Amino acid sequence: MKKELLDMGHSEEEADIIVEKLNNLPKSYEKIILNRNHEKNPSLLKLALNFTSHLLNHVVGGMKNVSQEEMDRRIDICKGCEFFTDGDRPKCSKCGCHLNIKARWESSHCPINKW
Repeated sequence: MKKELLDMGHSEEEADIIVEKLNNLPKSYEKIILNRNHEKNPSLLKLALNFTSHLLNHVVGGMKNVSQEEMDRRIDICKGCEFFTDGDRPKCSKCGCHLNIKARWESSHCPINKW
């Protein structure tokens, strides 16, 4: 874990302090904290632009949806991705889109070309 912190740009001293604090927390918190240190969510403006662009493409494309099987396939790919954020509404932290919407629209695509 210390190596990951150093790779993220923390100093040796900062990494030692973080590791010490993490050791006092439940193990499940480690992934959450480390992800928050390097995960960049899009700004509200970027989210709005992304959604508007995807919505426009969806409308221009005839508002077509993929099959349930294709949607499930897309979401399964997302679940293995470093940018996948699970929760009540799974989303992509790269583009900020909610996957239950994005993966359904035929005109949508993964921001890092996984599907």
